[in-house]
Amino acid sequence: MRPVTDSVGVRREMTSAVGWVVLGLVLERPGYGMELYHRYEECYADALPIASHTNIYSALRELERRGYVRKGSVLRVGRQIRPCYEITDEGTAAFVDWFVEQVDYERRRQGLLARQILALADHPEIAVRVLRRYQESYLALASSIETSGLPADVAGASREDFVEALVAMHRRILGGGALGWLRSAVSGLAARAPGGGVGAA
Repeated sequence: MRPVTDSVGVRREMTSAVGWVVLGLVLERPGYGMELYHRYEECYADALPIASHTNIYSALRELERRGYVRKGSVLRVGRQIRPCYEITDEGTAAFVDWFVEQVDYERRRQGLLARQILALADHPEIAVRVLRRYQESYLALASSIETSGLPADVAGASREDFVEALVAMHRRILGGGALGWLRSAVSGLAARAPGGGVGAA
């Protein structure tokens, strides 16, 4: 990924999740600012809400400054000229690198979360309460996920149906693993409670 130099000469990487999502939208297909905003709202509003379309334009300016996107054809609407943004080779490479890095980031984040139990290891009653609330959140999420797998006709499925099926599978697999870990953690912490007075879930 290409770092840029700020006003005091410090080189920095792009950390905006919205920027990376917008870059992915442009990679998917070129678009104009408001068109990209509508696509963002349709696909990502629930996962990464933004205040308004100005967030998209800010992201586009940053992406263009880094050389990840460029203005291509223009659309004239009255007196306004709306540039169509397209991805550059450098932008494609940066997106791929960022995407792969998210796997390691998620692994580290989950490891950090698991290690936070150490803060409560000497207070198993509190730890069990915390983990049970965490467990309830995962169970609520699991109950809202469709149980079907990929469409039977993957090749013939619409792009949207295919992607939604992959998202649901991802959530279900991660949720199942998290629930298994939570059951073990609650059981172990309950056993550590004085007199074993906290029952395992």
